[in-house]
Parts: sequence; structure tokens; C-alpha cells
Amino acid sequence: MTRGRPTLTAQCGVSLLQKEFLSQQTSSVDPWGNAFHIDCEGPEATVLSAADNGQFGDEDDIR
Repeated sequence: MTRGRPTLTAQCGVSLLQKEFLSQQTSSVDPWGNAFHIDCEGPEATVLSAADNGQFGDEDDIR
């Protein structure tokens, strides 16, 4: 189970911080207390939640 800060690449994180999509005031955990996973592909960012089971890669993930 992933807890705490979201996982993301360094370049993606810098870009999201510069554009003020992420900040110290932005929640980095889902309602179940799991850290979000942020995927960056070019200019697109996808935020994933592992949902209530805390496991990424299965049918209950939320995008």
C-alpha cells in the first residue's frame, strides 16, 4: 500500500509545481489515505488512486 506523497517523475513534479497544480496545500492522498500516483506523458498528466484496496493495477483504480 502506498502512503504519503504521490509518486511522479522529477520533471513532471517540477512542471506541476510551477503551474501551481500541486502545492503544500494540495492533498496528496485519496479518501482512503493512499498517495496518488501521477503519470506524465508529454503535456498530459493522469492522477490515479488505488481506491479502497490500496493496490494499483486492478479494476477498482480511479483515474
